Parts: sequence; structure tokens; C-alpha cells
Amino acid sequence: MKRFLCCFVLILSLSFSVSAEEPAVRERIIGSAFKGLANAYLASCDFKKEKQRYIERLDKTSDEDFMVRYGSYWLLIEKLPVRIKIENGFSQTMTREQLITRLREIRREDLQEIINGVPDSAISKEFDRRIKRLGKKVEKNDLAQQIQILWQRILKKAGQSGEKTHKVSRPQGKGNSPTLN
Repeated sequence: MKRFLCCFVLILSLSFSVSAEEPAVRERIIGSAFKGLANAYLASCDFKKEKQRYIERLDKTSDEDFMVRYGSYWLLIEKLPVRIKIENGFSQTMTREQLITRLREIRREDLQEIINGVPDSAISKEFDRRIKRLGKKVEKNDLAQQIQILWQRILKKAGQSGEKTHKVSRPQGKGNSPTLN
């Protein structure tokens, strides 16, 4: 799995310099990167443990905090195909208890389908919003570095900062290709 992830990041990072300026291509790069990273993480994690940890965290969340968080997640959920929303019981008014019940039943394959169902344009829009929130220091990095920074923040927020992660580094100088550290 680590080889797959390393190859995926390397290939993806090589494509960033090709034509990341064109909006449709940029959306596809960002969407594919985050879908690939999320699916790789999902494939390699202890799914039952992660699911239980998330359910416990949700269980401790107040209804008010849940509504605020779910409201921001809804911006992506609403872009899912109708079939996926119906099968998973997603609605704008979903309660914390309903989500916990659904999470207890959900399988790894269900989550992969949800991840893959989010349109690249929605992922790209959320990516841009979060990068802008991080400020000019992050905004001036190239796309590969921005994706890496945001993915590391997502893992850290999810409580995975202790795991070894691979960073893409770009050696200085003409003609050098990215390497994995």
C-alpha cells in the first residue's frame, strides 16, 4: 500500500507542473489527489478502530456543535449523486443520532463510494476556501505543496499526526523531479 501511495503522489506531483493553471485541469488534479489520498488512507487504516473513534467523538459533541459542523460538511454532501445520498440517509436536517446510527452500519466500501462520488469541482472549491484561510504564506506555494500542507492538516485534525507520512519535496534547480521523503 505504501508503494502505491508513494507512486500515486509522485505521478500526481509530476502532473502539477504540466497545466495546473487551466481551471478544469486544476479541479481534476485537486479532486483526484484528495480522493486518492482519502482512499489510500481508508484502505490502510484500522477501519473498525477509526470508525469507533469517530463515533465516540460524535457522541461527545453537543447538538449545537454538530449542527455547525454538519452544515459545513453538507456543502460537499449535497453535491453527491442522489442515489448515494438516499442510500446513506443524508439530508440537510440529519441529526447527530441519525449519523451515529449510519456510521455503525457503514462499510469501508460505502465510504469509498461516497469519497469517489464527490465531484472534483466541489473538492476544488473547498480546497481553495481552506487554502485562502491558511493565508498568503501557504497560497504562494505551488499546487503540490498546497495539497501536501492541507492533507497534513487534515490528518493532524483527524488525530493521525503521529503516523509517519510521506512528503513530496522539490529539489531546487532546473530539471529536477520531485522526490519522496
